[in-house]
Amino acid sequence: MGKALAFLSLTIISNPKPSIFSPIFMEINYTNAITVNVVTILESYVTIFAVIVAIFA
Repeated sequence: MGKALAFLSLTIISNPKPSIFSPIFMEINYTNAITVNVVTILESYVTIFAVIVAIFA
């Protein structure tokens, strides 16, 4: 969970501020942010699953 939060905050920090002059770039930017968030969530599940497997193995 901490890793996901850190990643999320990093995404927010690294994303440039939206500009009224670049709506297309904003669109791409938000799409990338959503994609990164989904990947992070999936990574978190994989990590949790790996920990569970390690405990029961």
